[in-house]
Amino acid sequence: MGVRFRWSSGDPSEIASPQPAPPPRRRLRTLAALLVVLGTVGGGFYCQARQGLSAARAALQTQVDSEVLALQAGQPQALYDLLDSRYAPWLRYHQQCFSREAAWYAARPGARVIVEAVQLASDRAVARLRLWEGGVRTGCIAYWHFRRVDGQWRHTPPTLEAWGAPVALDTAHLSLLAQGPDRSLVAEVAPDLEAFYARLLRLYGADQEVAGLEERIAIRVLPYGASVDGGSIVPSPHLALELWSASERRAVLSRNLRLAIARALFSSLLGDSRPLVRDRWLVEGLATYHAEAWIPEWSGALRRSLADGSYRQFLSLEAPGTISRARELRTLPDTQSTHPLAYALGEFLTTRYPRERLQALLRAIASGTPGWTAVESVLGITRHDFEAAWRLHLEQRYGS
Repeated sequence: MGVRFRWSSGDPSEIASPQPAPPPRRRLRTLAALLVVLGTVGGGFYCQARQGLSAARAALQTQVDSEVLALQAGQPQALYDLLDSRYAPWLRYHQQCFSREAAWYAARPGARVIVEAVQLASDRAVARLRLWEGGVRTGCIAYWHFRRVDGQWRHTPPTLEAWGAPVALDTAHLSLLAQGPDRSLVAEVAPDLEAFYARLLRLYGADQEVAGLEERIAIRVLPYGASVDGGSIVPSPHLALELWSASERRAVLSRNLRLAIARALFSSLLGDSRPLVRDRWLVEGLATYHAEAWIPEWSGALRRSLADGSYRQFLSLEAPGTISRARELRTLPDTQSTHPLAYALGEFLTTRYPRERLQALLRAIASGTPGWTAVESVLGITRHDFEAAWRLHLEQRYGS
């Protein structure tokens, strides 16, 4: 057992001061009552918050179920009524992509999209969704944004605050702007996109002096909705209603960016300062084919075009006008139907004519010769015979 020493010099100041008396019982009771009240109020607020989140989650689940049902049933108007009509590009995107989104859900009649979590902020909400197929929980997750409109939740694009400011990623010939989760996807595919541009330039523009090609092609990935038919803006894959995996989103974004790059390049080779101003059928055909944008479901669309003769309209394809009002957007056709024809036309051109002839065709149009006049003089075929040869190609390649 050790010995403890306590030293003292005899100074009265070293004498220990008396300990304070314990608080009266009344003070303790008051403090305890205050803690009980605070706990009750805090618990009440917590329960109210939990109840609010539960109610919002249930309401959003109903909204999501309605969207999925509209897509599975192929009812476009029912879907549009569930979208936030304040954003015209947002409506335009889903109108143009309806057939693609509907086909995805129609192929999964037993799929369910479950709201796993909700974040609330004023009149907005963000829901974390997960795809269940056949009663099995998958790894496919999406975040959908909603805005309260007249007391009802409506599916809306993300806000700038939620997605963050755009960041530029530059390569030798490209300047790609992206924000939010799209930034990492763009960074992953940027090297392949630069290689694609260089390969396409060697094929069609290496021996030409083309104005504007010395500048980087600027393309922005926009999370608020955008036209999917050309221009320097492509829609974020996170806008899609399909619950794609991360690798599927990356593949879709890479495909859309290749299309935008090819459109910009062929438009420059035709002498246009921006895509799809003139001779859109030629730009779209070559761009879609060289971008390797083929989707297996397009075979059926091509067979239908052959059956009803609508493939002929593609050769008169004109650049789309600017439409901004939501009510006008509701009358627009689903332009996804033009993409299969564009690919088939590019396939026809590149398999029938050598690269040098196509280069000469682009140079002739760039010099001011009207498109079909250039086709007749350079390719040696009238428009009537060109259409007949293309139809034969469609029948042999895609006919039933």
